[in-house]
Amino acid sequence: MIKELEVTNAKILELTGNLPRLFRFPEGAYNDAVVQTVQQAGFTTVQWDVDSTDWKGYGIEKEYNTVVSKTKPGSIVLFHNDGKYTEKTLPQVIEHFKKEGYEFVKVSDLLMKENYYLNSEGKQIKK
Repeated sequence: MIKELEVTNAKILELTGNLPRLFRFPEGAYNDAVVQTVQQAGFTTVQWDVDSTDWKGYGIEKEYNTVVSKTKPGSIVLFHNDGKYTEKTLPQVIEHFKKEGYEFVKVSDLLMKENYYLNSEGKQIKK
């Protein structure tokens, strides 16, 4: 796993000039050993609390309603860049939350940097 992270980091650095510091577990699947490995490699692990379900291909209306009904201040919403309807759903979601007064920030601005642990759902809990 470390080798895969190193190869991916090198490519991202080559293309962007920046190293990633955040890591999202594919499919949200992890265990304590994997979390420890990723953190030892210098990453902060990130999960989400709202799944747009864009990967299921239910359609724009279903994705929109799912996100709008489940998002609250501080939510991290999962969308995929290859979701069938993401390109059309995401602008509608953004417009909705801007009208509601939400502010969009970087994920790194939402995360605790120290004195936390991940609960069974992958959420940061202050120690």
